[in-house]
Amino acid sequence: MGVFHGFRRKHVNAYLDQFVFRWDRRHSYRSAFERPVGVGVAIRPATCTDLEPPMQPELHSEFTCPHCGHRKVEEMPTDACQFFYECEGCSTLLRPKAGDCCVFCSYGSAPCPPIQLARQDGGKGCCGC
Repeated sequence: MGVFHGFRRKHVNAYLDQFVFRWDRRHSYRSAFERPVGVGVAIRPATCTDLEPPMQPELHSEFTCPHCGHRKVEEMPTDACQFFYECEGCSTLLRPKAGDCCVFCSYGSAPCPPIQLARQDGGKGCCGC
């Protein structure tokens, strides 16, 4: 049983392409193997990080006032840092601690979403801190 089983005019170009391909490689059996292997070697292997879906940031944080200890779960902004927070327990206006970008990073149970995403990507933070 050979490759040729019949002839149809509409497939002449495909037959000729196949014939030329095989004729050009008749003395080099390795060429059929080297091309796929070469492509496989040139492509960077996938890591576990490439296969995992991106992390979704935590959007809620339990805020604890350092003055009165009042706790409240707050929703964090996703696109910016919050610089001020007024405690509902003692009405103190809180500001971020030195080195933190926002009040959630200073007094919340989770850092702000921009910091969470930056840490996932290996960066420092949303504003370089």
